[in-house]
Amino acid sequence: MPRNGYVSFESNVIDPDFIRYLLNLKDIDVNIKNASQNTPLHYLCQSWSNPSDLNIFDIFFKKGADVNAVNDGSETPLMKVCFFFFNFFLPVS
Repeated sequence: MPRNGYVSFESNVIDPDFIRYLLNLKDIDVNIKNASQNTPLHYLCQSWSNPSDLNIFDIFFKKGADVNAVNDGSETPLMKVCFFFFNFFLPVS
């Protein structure tokens, strides 16, 4: 883990076991925000690509993740999911 205590969820490859490990740490703050006011849940919602393993979201919710957290772009984590899946499933010509 980096010395400053921050771990990036910005990667396109998210290891669910690593996230579970992090979420089980005693003092983990699931609502911490970066400079753009994104929370880890924002990044998870825009990057998660494993529909067979959705219980990772339950872990976030049980830890108290704020689903209504708003970033600098006025986006909530739910909006990130909608944007991702809209772009993923809708063909662009």
